[in-house]
Amino acid sequence: MMKELIAGAVAATAMGTMASVNVIPLPNKVVEREGSLVAQDQKALGALTVFETDAAIPAEGYRLTVSDDGVKIVSSDAAGRFYAGQTVRQLTARSGRGLVLPYVEIEDAPRFKWRGLHFDDCRHFFGKDVLMKTLDAMAYHKLNVLHWHLTEDQGWRLEIKKYPELTRKGAVRPGSPKPKCLIQPGDDGEGTSWVNNHIPYGPYYYTQDDVREIVAYAAARHITVIPEIELPGHALAAIAAYPELGCTGEQFAPWSRWGVSEHIFCGGNDQVIKFLEDVLDEVCDLFPSPIVHIGGDEAPKKMWKHCAKCQQRIKDLGLDGEEGLQGWMTRHFTEYLARKGRRAVGWDEVLDGNPGTETIIMSWRGPGGGIKAAA
Repeated sequence: MMKELIAGAVAATAMGTMASVNVIPLPNKVVEREGSLVAQDQKALGALTVFETDAAIPAEGYRLTVSDDGVKIVSSDAAGRFYAGQTVRQLTARSGRGLVLPYVEIEDAPRFKWRGLHFDDCRHFFGKDVLMKTLDAMAYHKLNVLHWHLTEDQGWRLEIKKYPELTRKGAVRPGSPKPKCLIQPGDDGEGTSWVNNHIPYGPYYYTQDDVREIVAYAAARHITVIPEIELPGHALAAIAAYPELGCTGEQFAPWSRWGVSEHIFCGGNDQVIKFLEDVLDEVCDLFPSPIVHIGGDEAPKKMWKHCAKCQQRIKDLGLDGEEGLQGWMTRHFTEYLARKGRRAVGWDEVLDGNPGTETIIMSWRGPGGGIKAAA
């Protein structure tokens, strides 16, 4: 990897990129000139900026020139113009003279269409202010996809109007893991390296108004927000709110530890299918993203092996065991989302159950899943 980074830096320098121009990510082409442009303040700098359109520039790309004539930005779309503005922000330095920009010519366009960040709000809840600051940082570095993880064993973080118990019961857990090095006398050991601190955590969740505000804030920064609703695994918080969604009907609390719960959505229960369809209906109303993440990772099949409903579904549909049942669920919700004009993405484990070619695969366990999906 280091050799690749060095080679990339050498190649960029050969194209005219100057190391003294500190822009992240490194633009495709940078030519630095002698001199600098000085503006008294941000308002004065804005008055020097000229925008032009050139349809030949790639999507999200731009051409930026800083010279005696001011700041000239040429792009083919609003995103390119926005990213040029972020580059200007990175180039601008403050001095006793005011705001200073080096004379420079920059041409840039993204190599990757999806430039993402995965934000997990379930195990640790960050809240709206931190999320918006994260979106600002993403925009500054020209990232354009926020993958927002909203449901887990440890907490359900999204208000669903039709199922209020999801946030009343599913958004609060009775404790959190504490490293074993911090164990105090009287603590209950529940693992080899951690204990439950028995401090209630929550209720923490985003209201639907919060979500609309966040999605709009992201869109203004050319960031698409992709929600993740986990199925069939990582579902204990939902089952804690509605026990009938699990295979056993037992009452649980959201998990107070990390790891993977054996209690997943019952694949043989039509009520589960309807519940998840209802949830996805509200999700699609809140998120204009053309893509919805449906999870699919780390779904232990122990409960399904002993569940009469799951085994009956496998028999009735002629499925290839429990993995086939997960594949059936993945295809069902991929098709359900497709009818709503959305495309599903799932973790690479869904490949084990023949998810269908329309499902986008996100491979977290290594390159093998991506290679298999591409084939």
